[in-house]
Amino acid sequence: MAAALAASPTAGAAFAALNGANHYSVLHRLLTASTPAARATRLTALLAVLESSGPVSPR
Repeated sequence: MAAALAASPTAGAAFAALNGANHYSVLHRLLTASTPAARATRLTALLAVLESSGPVSPR
């Protein structure tokens, strides 16, 4: 996650601007992935959301 955020300054800045609840939301989705492939897929999707400044938590 840290390497992916470092590679994308836009996503890194968006992640840094999130509040604690949204940090937890992002990390929970990554940590609960059952396989490395699922984790990579979720990370790619989350980075796309962060880069587009979209909402990270489903409401």
